[in-house]
Amino acid sequence: MLRRTCALLAVRRARGLATRPVFYYNDVWEFPLPENHRFPMAKYRLVREALQAEGVAAAFEPSPLASLTDLTTTHCRGYCERFVGGKLTAAENRNIGFPWSPAAPTALGFCVFSDIAVAANVLLRDYGDVVEKILVVDVDVHQGNGNAKLFEGAPAVTTFSMHCDGNYFSEKRASDVDVEVPAGAGDGEYLRLLKSYVQMLAGGGADVVFLQAGVDPSEHDRLGKLRLTADGLRRRNKLLLDAFLRKGASVVVTMGGGYPKNLDPAGEREA
Repeated sequence: MLRRTCALLAVRRARGLATRPVFYYNDVWEFPLPENHRFPMAKYRLVREALQAEGVAAAFEPSPLASLTDLTTTHCRGYCERFVGGKLTAAENRNIGFPWSPAAPTALGFCVFSDIAVAANVLLRDYGDVVEKILVVDVDVHQGNGNAKLFEGAPAVTTFSMHCDGNYFSEKRASDVDVEVPAGAGDGEYLRLLKSYVQMLAGGGADVVFLQAGVDPSEHDRLGKLRLTADGLRRRNKLLLDAFLRKGASVVVTMGGGYPKNLDPAGEREA
């Protein structure tokens, strides 16, 4: 679902209002997908339920809706209005990858809107007194080309993408920093490469960091190719989170992509 979730959480932390992590969820909205659709939409609900069952020390809150005005901080108003009104062309809907339905205007479709970019732009628009510099760290298996393009030449937002060099499925763009990881790298090579960038990223003085922590680098992912274990994903996330939190940045983590052969909430939760 497309929400103001990221912006709200970041501002809470920046203003010292968040005393413990907040897990915003949006699985209260049902989005009808065709049977055997490749994207496992249920993973978001299953991860939330698994964390709640374990008694994880976090507040769980439904995420609030983004407004049309929020969307147009980032996207063309005409496109946003046509999507909300169900007036996209058949070709546009095919590119999105999800069928349009009456639930669609309240849902985040497959590349319908860039949720991180919208949240970042809302922060800069509404909370400029506490948020001046934003860092987007994308460790999804695919390049973060959408944010790279949307924030091209934007001085307040720095983009970093670490992705598989053999896994481009759309046009390559130039992030501020792009790191290509060879297919089949595994935990050791991947983490050694990531460690060489962590201090540079953490030392950049970002007020808010968006961490797109996709689990599709997993060895169990159908499309991933990087072959990270669950422990490798856990170490990846801890390495980044520890570095940013030590610098006092507000960190917003999003689950990102993942196309597992068998949906496993225990594996997905590493995001």
